Amino acid sequence: MSQAELTESLLTSTGFYNLFQTLPLEIRQGFLKLLFQENQSELEDLILYLACGSSRRLFIRS
Repeated sequence: MSQAELTESLLTSTGFYNLFQTLPLEIRQGFLKLLFQENQSELEDLILYLACGSSRRLFIRS
């Protein structure tokens, strides 16, 4: 992926997140529930990946 594509992807992600934040709480919760139900394995993998990255950064700082 080129730098321009990465930048565009980040801007799109940020835009979707900002839109999500404007929704009423019950709609956000319903969306997250459906997202997790339909993408549970992918989300669990991402959470584990992010947690491992955070652990590595903490270990390196020590």
